[in-house]
Amino acid sequence: MLANDHELKSGVLHVGEGPRTIDRAMEEHCRVIMETKGCSLYLAPAVLRFVVCLFGVDKVQLGWDSEITGVRNAVGVIFFCDPPNGEIIEQLRQRERDKIDSTRVKE
Repeated sequence: MLANDHELKSGVLHVGEGPRTIDRAMEEHCRVIMETKGCSLYLAPAVLRFVVCLFGVDKVQLGWDSEITGVRNAVGVIFFCDPPNGEIIEQLRQRERDKIDSTRVKE
């Protein structure tokens, strides 16, 4: 997604496939972030990839990188510990559980 798009600058996201869109899973994630106390959402001027790492029952690492002009670079890492981030940790853990459940083959 490119930040020079006037709709993105005004906070409008479209769900779908292709340029300037997000998929349904990302739409749901954005909604949850916006409803979580103390969280906000930033529209980045690049495509970001996030990796969630779960450590034990009380720690989560959220790392991300970006791709600008075809080169992928590490951007940052955030560590969440409980306390004080129990709600954020549970939401990230639930999101990962949901992803695993959705990829399992139904018998």
